[in-house]
Amino acid sequence: MKIDPNVGIPEGQSPNRVGASASAPVARPSQPVTVGNDQASLSNDAVKLSNLSAALNNVPEIRQERVSAISQQLKNGTYSVSDQQIARAMVRDYAPQAPSGS
Repeated sequence: MKIDPNVGIPEGQSPNRVGASASAPVARPSQPVTVGNDQASLSNDAVKLSNLSAALNNVPEIRQERVSAISQQLKNGTYSVSDQQIARAMVRDYAPQAPSGS
């Protein structure tokens, strides 16, 4: 792609201002928050993301009951993993990840 420096800026558009795209989705505000004279609101997607993030913070990083159960099975010699489980884990861990945003 070549940029032509001789192309002018369209009339009515400032070089220091980015305009909204006609095809860009418009977020519908919800839950307005007012602090002093300032007011802000979040889109429904932002509220959902915030709720999911808060829920994720309540999930422990290490599931101790699972670790204890597997540790006990290893000590007893009863822990077994199928070839299919190993293959799925290898594919999951080493397969190229799809680019985000798709």
